[in-house]
Amino acid sequence: MINHCALFVIISLAFSPIAIAHDDGDFAAWFRSLHNESGMSCCSPSRDCKEINSYVGTDNGYKVIYNGMEINVPWSAVLQRSDNPTGHAVLCISLIDGQPLARCFIRASEG
Repeated sequence: MINHCALFVIISLAFSPIAIAHDDGDFAAWFRSLHNESGMSCCSPSRDCKEINSYVGTDNGYKVIYNGMEINVPWSAVLQRSDNPTGHAVLCISLIDGQPLARCFIRASEG
């Protein structure tokens, strides 16, 4: 018999974004190079960029699932980069009144 708590944890982890440390590791320089169209850094020391496995294009940008919540990513937050080394889309957020706001979004590299 499957332990229901263990099953819940496994399913939750499968659909959760993966935290990425951008102050060290293989992709640190790439994360430091991420800036929005205003020139502001996408990342802060609080490790606010996460790999995203589920996203859908819309007329206004993208919809992504972040910590179980659907977040709208406007075109102004989408970085046009083809050098994403993570193998996944990456979403960088700011928390405004406890709610995640898309700061930068980088699609997974294609090809």
